[in-house]
Amino acid sequence: MLGYRSPSDMLLKSSAERDGDRAMAAIMHTELTRDSVTKKESKYLLPGEIYFGYGTELSELKTLLGSCVAMTLWHPRKHLLGMCHITLPGNPADTDPKYATGAMKYFLQAIADSGTQPEEFIVGIYGGGKMVSVDDPPSMLDIGNRNAQALLKLVGEYRFRLRDMDLLDSKYRHISLNPEDGSITIKATDVSKTMG
Repeated sequence: MLGYRSPSDMLLKSSAERDGDRAMAAIMHTELTRDSVTKKESKYLLPGEIYFGYGTELSELKTLLGSCVAMTLWHPRKHLLGMCHITLPGNPADTDPKYATGAMKYFLQAIADSGTQPEEFIVGIYGGGKMVSVDDPPSMLDIGNRNAQALLKLVGEYRFRLRDMDLLDSKYRHISLNPEDGSITIKATDVSKTMG
């Protein structure tokens, strides 16, 4: 289960494979960059994508958030790391990692496959910014907050160690997880500064 998963990965697998064993090979993302000195890759997650694995080959794991929410995972002893970029809260039946519920199911299976427990991981939750305008449908006006609340509830339910949060407000966030030590770098830009 260690590796990378994109939304299109679900289309490549039969329903038996999706719902069955789930021990999938890593699917490599097209947006990888390689550091010329360390030869390690920087992996960038797009909305709906998820990663879990050992960080030995990565220089960083990163994403850009608006109303979406990212959850980062770090295992200090085993140097396992993970990140998801959820777009919607979801419901208990969802298995697609674009949903908070689907991403959590993926992480819980990957954690079990790695022989670890959720409470061994240090977790951060980021994003959930207010990015929509008053012209958007009412169901979208609070999507950032709903995404954040969905992940916070799941993190508490499965007893992860929540170390850090940077949620809500009207800002974009560039999130980077360092595979060496689990540290998080956040670069935020206020939405009003991006409008002309």
